Amino acid sequence: MWLKSRAAGAPLVHQVEPPRRGQPSVPFIAVAEAHVLRSLRDLGLRMSEIREAAAAVREAFHTPYGLVSTRIATDGVDIFVEHGLGDLRRARDGQAPIHEVVAD
Repeated sequence: MWLKSRAAGAPLVHQVEPPRRGQPSVPFIAVAEAHVLRSLRDLGLRMSEIREAAAAVREAFHTPYGLVSTRIATDGVDIFVEHGLGDLRRARDGQAPIHEVVAD
C-alpha cells in the first residue's frame, strides 16, 4: 500500500525498476521513508496528513523525498514544515503554531 500511495505526484515510499527479475526494487532511501511513515502512523497521524506534509515539503523545496527531509516535524498531533529562520507552519493549512507549545 505504501508503495502505491502518492503525494504531489510522487510515491510516499519510492521504488525502482529492478535490473533483473527477483532483484530488490526498494532503494535505501525508501527504507528511510518507510521508517518515517511508520513512526508517524504509530503516533496516530492519518495518511492524509502525512501525504499533505510530504507534498508541502516537495513543492516548497523541490525534492521528491518529502518524508526524509529535516524540514518536517511533529508534536504528535500535527505535522509541521520548517520554512527557515524559525518559520514553522502546519502542513495541512499553513497555520503558524505557538512556538512555546511546540518547542520541544
